[in-house]
Amino acid sequence: MKKIPILFTCLMGWGTSLYAQTTELPSANYIKGLNSLVSGSPETSQMMKYVDFPVSLVTGTPQIDLPIYTLAGKGISLPVSLSYHAGGGVKVSDMASNAGLGWLLQTGGEVSREIRGIADETASIGFINKAKPLSYYMSIRPLYDDDPNAAAHFEEWSAAAKGQMDLEPDLFYFNFGGYSGKFMYDEIKKAFVNLNTSDRRLDIKFQVPGSSSGGFTIITDNGTKYIFNNAEKSSSQTLPVGMQGSSTSSPEQTTSWKLTRIINPDATDTIELLYEYNSGKYASLGSSTTYQPLTGSSGRSPVMNVYTNNSLSGLTRLKAIVSRTDSLSIVYDGVIRRDYELQRAISRVIVSTRGGGVKKILRLHTSYFQRSASVGPNAAGTMSLESLRLDSLSEYGSTENNSNPLRHRFIYNSTQMPARMSFAQDMWGYANNNLFDQHMAPGMYIQQGGSPTYLPGADRAPDPNRMKAGILERIDLPTGGNIQFDYEPNTVSNSSLLTVGNTITSGAFISVFKGANQTFSSEYRDSFIVDEAPDPAINGDLGGVMANITLGRVKPGAYWGAPMDYGYVGYRIDRAPIPAPDPAHPFNGFSAQGPEYIGNVHLPNGKYYLVATNVGIMNDAAILGNVRNLYFGISFKIKDTTAPPSQYTAGGLRIKTISATDNYGGTPKVRSFIYDDENGSWGRQIGPDFHSYVETRISNGYRFFVRMGNNAMPGQGGQGNSVYYTKVAEVLKDGNKEFRTLHNFLKVEPNYVNFYPFVPGTDNEYARGKEILTEWTAPNGSTLETKRRTASVFDYSQPSIFTNPAMKIDGIKTVVDDYSESGSGFPMFTITPYSNNLSYVYLTSDSTYDYNPDNGIPNLSWNSYEYGSYNKLPLSITSQNSKGQLVVQKNAYAADVAEPALAPDATLAGQLITANRVSDVLASKTYVDEKLVNTQYTHSHFSGSQLLTDSMRIAEYGNPLRKAVAIPSYDPQANPLSVVTPGNRFRRYIWRKERNLALATCTMPQNSAFVFTSFEYPGEYSTIQESSRTASSAFSGSYGYNLNGSLNFQGFNSAGTIEVFAWVSQGSFTANGVTTVSTGRTKGGWTLYRAEIPNYATVTIGGLCTMDQLAIVPAGSSFDANIFDSQDRITAKVNSSMQTNFFDYDDYGRLILIRDEQGNIIKNNSYQYQVNQ
Repeated sequence: MKKIPILFTCLMGWGTSLYAQTTELPSANYIKGLNSLVSGSPETSQMMKYVDFPVSLVTGTPQIDLPIYTLAGKGISLPVSLSYHAGGGVKVSDMASNAGLGWLLQTGGEVSREIRGIADETASIGFINKAKPLSYYMSIRPLYDDDPNAAAHFEEWSAAAKGQMDLEPDLFYFNFGGYSGKFMYDEIKKAFVNLNTSDRRLDIKFQVPGSSSGGFTIITDNGTKYIFNNAEKSSSQTLPVGMQGSSTSSPEQTTSWKLTRIINPDATDTIELLYEYNSGKYASLGSSTTYQPLTGSSGRSPVMNVYTNNSLSGLTRLKAIVSRTDSLSIVYDGVIRRDYELQRAISRVIVSTRGGGVKKILRLHTSYFQRSASVGPNAAGTMSLESLRLDSLSEYGSTENNSNPLRHRFIYNSTQMPARMSFAQDMWGYANNNLFDQHMAPGMYIQQGGSPTYLPGADRAPDPNRMKAGILERIDLPTGGNIQFDYEPNTVSNSSLLTVGNTITSGAFISVFKGANQTFSSEYRDSFIVDEAPDPAINGDLGGVMANITLGRVKPGAYWGAPMDYGYVGYRIDRAPIPAPDPAHPFNGFSAQGPEYIGNVHLPNGKYYLVATNVGIMNDAAILGNVRNLYFGISFKIKDTTAPPSQYTAGGLRIKTISATDNYGGTPKVRSFIYDDENGSWGRQIGPDFHSYVETRISNGYRFFVRMGNNAMPGQGGQGNSVYYTKVAEVLKDGNKEFRTLHNFLKVEPNYVNFYPFVPGTDNEYARGKEILTEWTAPNGSTLETKRRTASVFDYSQPSIFTNPAMKIDGIKTVVDDYSESGSGFPMFTITPYSNNLSYVYLTSDSTYDYNPDNGIPNLSWNSYEYGSYNKLPLSITSQNSKGQLVVQKNAYAADVAEPALAPDATLAGQLITANRVSDVLASKTYVDEKLVNTQYTHSHFSGSQLLTDSMRIAEYGNPLRKAVAIPSYDPQANPLSVVTPGNRFRRYIWRKERNLALATCTMPQNSAFVFTSFEYPGEYSTIQESSRTASSAFSGSYGYNLNGSLNFQGFNSAGTIEVFAWVSQGSFTANGVTTVSTGRTKGGWTLYRAEIPNYATVTIGGLCTMDQLAIVPAGSSFDANIFDSQDRITAKVNSSMQTNFFDYDDYGRLILIRDEQGNIIKNNSYQYQVNQ
């Protein structure tokens, strides 16, 4: 068969080819085009959901999060939690993570990506490593007939379309340490760029695979390093059902990089994540496409349903997380999952002290959701009929011998979910009652022969009840109470977005075939009328339509549009003079000599003629004996007058109420959510329904209407097909009282136009959902009275499609292949911007209104902000209140300075910028009513990678700067050892270095050493003999000390006197030969002894006794000390008077008692839990 051009009714920026006879098999490129998304693991998909569909009232998504444990280090931490994402509900195709369907064990984060074309880092041909820039490819569109380089240019485009050159930057997602978002590679800057330019500065570096540090290193703006270098590899095999021999496979590519290490800014502490080899296999639903003939044989109506076998591998299964003090281990079940080949469910999470005992054990109890039989072909077999379900989470404390663990139980909606690859799903992917099993394309009307023709198909309408299938509805708490979640369907009404059923495809065409020795007329024409009101989706609010035009002719033995030596056919579109054209929307005409494909031509309302002239050249004697074809076609979207009402139920759920019930018979506390919009009680849909679109294709003179019921392609747009709400009222009912909070969110619409139905031309998703007004009300008699109101104003980008700031990272899409042939001949192509644009959002001002119940006079305050250009932190903050006071604070950072006088030392600033430590305020000035009242400077220096603060200087009201604080010494871990405070007082610290715990601090009149030891920790002082530490007798903690000889401590100041304290149980001791005396305070067999001695550089403690809590401090000092147990919990606190308070914990590590030195209870915490859960 011949090469053919492709006419898109909805041009999505890249193409697939067309219909062929039912006996022909689809080509590999065709299948790959419809199924180009390379899937990652279920955990990766779940993580990406938190980026695209944030947990917020703006999306109607409740926060459901169970904290597990937080591993901490010096300036770094890693919280681990078990979270459930209820946004929208459970989609039919959702795969369960190893924690259960909808759940994710949040363990630090990862960088994942949508692969677009080829993996960016691929050697020589990847987007990063390609030899020629995008600008080159954008400049070489072949001119076919008169371009001398056309053949060479075609080969370059053909290579890109066949996957031999990557012209598409991948989209990377990140989620770690409180940061989340997306980034891409900018070939102009030769660097990865955060797509939200107003984010705090992230330094993103990438090392190629195979290097010792392959993967990503992301440095946050305070200098913390997050290293991601455990790669998860994915590959896939795509197979059309019933079309053997037509499968296509993708090479193994990295789809995510797991977080492997966090390094604090000073490089003195780390948290490491350890992984083991992981592999898995699962099938997923691919494209579902059907072809309807508009002319020619009615028997040519193939259906192509595709599924994909996905394979994952890599050192990506998390085994443990280790900090300086703790470790968290993950234990997996011994049995392979029934719904995910080669995978195992998480069985336990064990938290331990590093090098010590178990702190707590958490067990995940799982079973399986049973799904109904599949509608449509089931390529996954029995694995699609079950999904892993988390039934409960039990916390056992330090041992599983605990017969009464703290247990959370999880109850889900009992509606049975369809099989995971079933066609029984609505347009958004949620369960419905569809029974049509031939394909997923929805039934719809098309304009054929002058009247609407109905094409049967799947029922893709949302079902308000079935879409709740499998969603979490209740959590039973260890206390015996519960939290219940009630959901309702999303409702949407988008005047700017058209969904399936709201438009039909119309147009006109000239298609003439001539057999051997049959002749063409010299001219052909057809007419059509355009009459469409202004509409954002149809015509960009211009009126008329956006049209796609294809024209050309075929001679035997040549690809479509091969040049002829005997002249050109002329093609033009004329606008009729009646009705009179609107002068405000002129039409400049259209003419071409073809062959050509032209998209996005605006036709204002009016009557038009398609005219093909000089057609007689196709009667040339050289080809008269062959079959020849002339084609000139135009297509466009028009409004469907049978469209449903503008407000309708959309797929997916929003939270309706959250009810909390305790175990004491009280009235449940109910939080209700009322969703609103400026035009009614509905939300805004982000993106059209991408599960279906329409293409019109031509092949050998026949036209086919192509419907797609599902696709597996990247680039659907940020937050595609979710719903967001600009107004939400949160109502809390507590007994007979009602409290109401009104939330207003920033409305930022993605810019969709007719010719980009899937990917928005521009979309500042970072601005969408920012809270701009919050109002708290409370009952006052029979009415609600506003108690507080806050308002915020944001500046954000909303670039137009044609002034897209991300055009420099355009994605270029190509079409070379048709349904059944490999590419040969000139490709049709378009140049299309991606949805993910460099965009920003800034808080420019905010205000607060507080009602004062005492005098009825409201207190008002407001602030405005100006930001630096390097890192998006406020350079200037201007504040004012209802009293008229004006306060301005000006800040200086390493790279951004509000005033030249505040600029930091240039050498230090350069070092800070290199280390990306650019978030600290280094200097500031504060003005009140335009008068300078305060100036502050922080002076620091680098010692290796450690940033050490030397001093802070302060000046008030223009006076000279004075030193407020100085830090003359640090330990090797960059912990301060001494601090000089105002009044020349000195504060000294004692650290337990290996666990980064402050054991004691002492404020003294002169800079001197001091000592405090409870003998709990080995290696505290070199003079302490490890063999003399005893666990058989201790005043506090677990250890005392059997003194039999002497202990020597040095570094004391020679001025003044020294006080020495210790608790003694047997015997006595001396300090520099001075005998200590009893203070009269006793507890059990222990007595507190004290001595005051002249100050010497060395203090020697001698004698024969058992002692605890030895303190040596300069007289006149104040100090406090902490005693920690093996789990780093404070078990005792000691003050300057050597008074000790004791802290007791239960088996779960919770504080239950605080007792004084004599055992009297100061505070009692009682935890009420249900027994025999």
